Amino acid sequence: MNTPFQPPTFTIVMRGYDVERVNQLVARIAAAHDNPDAITAAELRDVKLPVVARGFKTKQVDQFLASTVTALAASGQPQRPTVAAVPSLSTRPRGDRFPKRFGNAYRPGDVDAFVERVSSTLNTTLTSHETRSVRFGTGFRGYAVDPVDAWLDQVQTYLLSRGR
Repeated sequence: MNTPFQPPTFTIVMRGYDVERVNQLVARIAAAHDNPDAITAAELRDVKLPVVARGFKTKQVDQFLASTVTALAASGQPQRPTVAAVPSLSTRPRGDRFPKRFGNAYRPGDVDAFVERVSSTLNTTLTSHETRSVRFGTGFRGYAVDPVDAWLDQVQTYLLSRGR
């Protein structure tokens, strides 16, 4: 990348992204200025940061990450294909939108509510911050975690490809 790296400053808030994890990520991004293999746009799109008490403001970090993904992609690094469309699950009945599981599972009511929110706001107001910060209750019975997380990744990729 041609311009010198300016480390960002983020505001610490009551609930935000884990400071240590964000700082580690920023160090990898800084290294990418000298070594393009340090981190790719695809890796950066896949980052999941935990929300903790007394962390960096999520909106600021998300905006920084989105602009960094754009800069890395523009630098000629290989890009992950963008999702043309997010699978619509809202037409399936509540409670049957993902495979079920016994053991560590997401509560179907929580997931179904978010599926409906995505369906109604995907092309209008939904942001990548919302998909990054969504948390579902867990229980012994419910939706299998991996398919739900894979769907969330598709939604996240779609939103990031549109700058949201």
